[in-house]
Amino acid sequence: MIGVCWVLLAPRAGAADHFAADDDFVREAQRAGSREVADAQSALTLSNNPNVKQAAQMMLSDGTTVNRRLAEIAVEEGWIPASPEPAADGSDYSDYTYIIGQIAAQRRAIDVYEQEAANGADTTLREFAKKTVPAMRRTLESLRALRSA
Repeated sequence: MIGVCWVLLAPRAGAADHFAADDDFVREAQRAGSREVADAQSALTLSNNPNVKQAAQMMLSDGTTVNRRLAEIAVEEGWIPASPEPAADGSDYSDYTYIIGQIAAQRRAIDVYEQEAANGADTTLREFAKKTVPAMRRTLESLRALRSA
């Protein structure tokens, strides 16, 4: 397990209304990224399927990289750290629910990132979102292929 503290970020202190979409993006992207990493860690621990473990390792690695970069950008741009969400206990884990849940979560995350890429007011966040979407799409396709296997 990786010893990283995932911090959700709150809107900037004194942020103007025209940054509301960016505030939403940072909050939603961090929430989704935090959940992706936590779920991947659970799958790595609880799954006996090597294909699921491989997908989980990819999501853990990619998610960790994206989350760290987003946190760096957000702090540089003035967002204030907020409390993380608690991790799931994994008591109801199954490979099927993990893969199906990750497909749905990845589709939602892509929507959030595409919205920021198209409409974000903050140039740095907008460019980050644009650069991140292609990798997210590849992950989604990998998950869909795993579901079909």
